[in-house]
Amino acid sequence: MTVKRKDMQMDIFDVFTLIGGLSLFLFGMDLMGDALERSAGDKLKNIIGTLTKKKI
Repeated sequence: MTVKRKDMQMDIFDVFTLIGGLSLFLFGMDLMGDALERSAGDKLKNIIGTLTKKKI
């Protein structure tokens, strides 16, 4: 079942929902990036350093 709205204008609650969803998404991305950096920090740096040291 779909709900059709007569007017396609965004009200203030839609704006708050959009901002809240975007904020949660960005917070989650930051949290995941920090966790990845902590878990694979030195090993990942060594691997990338080894792969990028060689000249083609």
